[in-house]
Amino acid sequence: MRHTIRKILLEDLYQKRIDFARKTLFKMWDKEKSMGKKPKLNSSFSHSLGVVPHTLNDLLIEWYGGIDVIFQLIKDQLDDKIITTDDLTKLGIDVGGYDFSFKLSKFSLIDNDDNYFILMHIYIISGGVNIIMGDGDYVDLTDIGSIDDNLWWELSYEIKDLCRELVNAIIDDLGLYDDYILLLMDIID
Repeated sequence: MRHTIRKILLEDLYQKRIDFARKTLFKMWDKEKSMGKKPKLNSSFSHSLGVVPHTLNDLLIEWYGGIDVIFQLIKDQLDDKIITTDDLTKLGIDVGGYDFSFKLSKFSLIDNDDNYFILMHIYIISGGVNIIMGDGDYVDLTDIGSIDDNLWWELSYEIKDLCRELVNAIIDDLGLYDDYILLLMDIID
C-alpha cells in the first residue's frame, strides 16, 4: 500500500513539473516566434525544469500543434521537389563522390507510442557516383538494374543516409531531436 501511494505521489509531482515546463517553454517559444526565431531544445532546459529530454520534445511537438503539423512542415519542404547533391552540400552534408538529383515523395506518417516514423520514397532523376574503390568507375544511378547487387546494397545505403541527413537537417531546424522521428526510405527505380 505504501509503495502504491508513493508511486501516485511521484507521478503527481512529475505531472506538475511537466505543467510548469509547458507554461514556461510555451511562453519562451511564443516570444521567440514573435521575434522570427525558431524554437530550440536545450538539454539544460530538461535538467533545470526537472523533466526528461523526451518530455521537452513532446512539449515542442505540442507547441507546434501536434505531430501532424510537424509532418506537414517536413512534407511541404520536400515533397516532389527536385533536390541535388549541391543542395545537400550547401547544408553542410558531405556527399562524397555522389553527383545526382532526386526527389522524395509518397510521404506517410506512422504514429507509434514511443516514436514517430516517416516513410518516403526516393526517386533518382539523374546522375551517379564515382566509385573510390577499384578503378574509380562512374556508376549511373538511374540504371539500377545494371548495378551489381552487392554494390547496389552499399550505394543504396549511402543514398538513404544522405536523404536522412537532409530530413534530419529540417527536423533540427524545427528544433526537435532528430532521433525522435525515425525515417524509413525506399529507393524506387
